[in-house]
Amino acid sequence: MMMFLLLITSGTIHHNPGPSGDLSVCHLNARSLYSFDSVSKSNQTKLDEIESVLCNEFQYDVICISETWLKPDISFEDIKIDNYNIHRRDRADGSGYGGVAIYVSDRLYSMRRQELEIQGLEFLCIEVKTKDKSILVSVCYRPLTVTANERRKFTDSFTSVVENMKSHSPDVCLILGDFNDRENLNPRKFWSLSKSVLGYNSDRAIPPLKDNMNLISDDLEKAELLNCYFSAQMHLGQHENDLPALPPLSFLTVERLQEIVAVEQDVLKYLRQSNPHKSCGPDGISNHILKYCAQSLHKPLTKLFNFSLRSGVYPSLWKVSNVCPVYKNKGDKNIMSNISTNCTTIICVQDP
Repeated sequence: MMMFLLLITSGTIHHNPGPSGDLSVCHLNARSLYSFDSVSKSNQTKLDEIESVLCNEFQYDVICISETWLKPDISFEDIKIDNYNIHRRDRADGSGYGGVAIYVSDRLYSMRRQELEIQGLEFLCIEVKTKDKSILVSVCYRPLTVTANERRKFTDSFTSVVENMKSHSPDVCLILGDFNDRENLNPRKFWSLSKSVLGYNSDRAIPPLKDNMNLISDDLEKAELLNCYFSAQMHLGQHENDLPALPPLSFLTVERLQEIVAVEQDVLKYLRQSNPHKSCGPDGISNHILKYCAQSLHKPLTKLFNFSLRSGVYPSLWKVSNVCPVYKNKGDKNIMSNISTNCTTIICVQDP
């Protein structure tokens, strides 16, 4: 299974127990690993703190760092930590800001995967091998002060990086970093990207169901069992005479509604309000089509609605739904009464 972990941090350390306990990983926004203080005429470093807390106390296998602020004249020897190997990628302009690095315990084999990185993106990727896994670990930093155009470029580049990493089929893929985009982050886009990396293979299967004293595991048998259970909750008869009688009604006005007519402008309005992110119904027509083709669709749909209202006939296809069993997050998953339904009907005839 491929796991995608994206940690959005800002000057904080986030713990990650790692895959199956094989690897422990953390991220730190350092805001300078190593610098020279012109006032005290001495080197200022956070390496002692990192070594004491993250290496010795927490004993992380992999430590990802953003904003290293390293310059080309700072050597690997200047920033080494005992018993750890370091991989670094400084900001390309040599300004001494930004930059990313990864420290890896020397108990583990690690190598930089430059072919998975993109020029112009502060993104460092390495491969770490444990006893039974090949793990891609990467750290990314995006500056806070970027334009809208630069933000779009970053999103495109980052998406390419993730797809590239995914194409190499590692056992585990970890992406950590500081993206400086808490206000502008689109949760829908984030989860869309996450699902893309995951292959959206989360298990939604209904577990075995209890039928009296039997436990039903076959998918077809479970579907039939749920169908019978949900159908039993409805008690409408098969004939007109079996329908329940309506209570006596009293009119509050002398005005009478003689007919119901669908109006083109109303249909156009509701089509344009369609949520493009909702699922398709049984007809496979998405809200994208209804929303963006509303100008062409609203007239024929209006005629269809009015014909149905005049004739008193509701098309059989409009009565069909995709029914998905959903656990209520309450009680035993194997008991049918703890399962509800999520129904998706034909979109164009749903309530606005």
